[in-house]
Amino acid sequence: EQQQQQEKTFSGSFASSFHAGAHRIELCSSLAEGGLTPSIGLVRQVLFQTKLPVYAMVRPRAGDFVYDSSELDVMLADIEEFKHAGVHGLVFGALAPDGTVDTEINQVLLDAAKPLPVTFHRAIDMTSDIFKALEVVISLHFERVLTSGGEQTALEGTPVIKEMIARAKGRLSVMPGGGITERNVQRVLQETGVGAALKTRRETSRDRERQTH
Repeated sequence: EQQQQQEKTFSGSFASSFHAGAHRIELCSSLAEGGLTPSIGLVRQVLFQTKLPVYAMVRPRAGDFVYDSSELDVMLADIEEFKHAGVHGLVFGALAPDGTVDTEINQVLLDAAKPLPVTFHRAIDMTSDIFKALEVVISLHFERVLTSGGEQTALEGTPVIKEMIARAKGRLSVMPGGGITERNVQRVLQETGVGAALKTRRETSRDRERQTH
């Protein structure tokens, strides 16, 4: 039986968040905006309160994933802070104005992230050609990619996600994410054939979000 790794966003206390078979936490803020960089204080608190691996998102603002030099500087500074805090991995992705993966900026970020593993987030769903983008992400040596198959939800995008998995041929992990809940996670896993999916729940009182595998 495939091991199911789940990413969730939780309501309630930190303590209540780290259970129910979760194997990894993807930490972000502002889930309503698709997830933004969490504060260093939140990162440190979560690291202190869990033994699960914590991956921190690096996304300085909402909107598109095209970053200028000043935004890149902010992202590099956040990566340095998160590495110093002891995170186990990072989550980011940059696109060029033409809707392709920005190899130059991503390589700069990946170099700064070393030796930590990195997930390319759902920026891939905004690319002009998701399959070409997947090959670029693989060539950059990201550990995994999080995707809804270019659709609003992973459930709608399962045919594309399945094709992405086939094309990846094990060169990186393809993880479904987007609109996945307790009610539909099993269907997404079955239809895509993967053993991991991203589930999210918002911590409404303080808008803290954690996504856990």
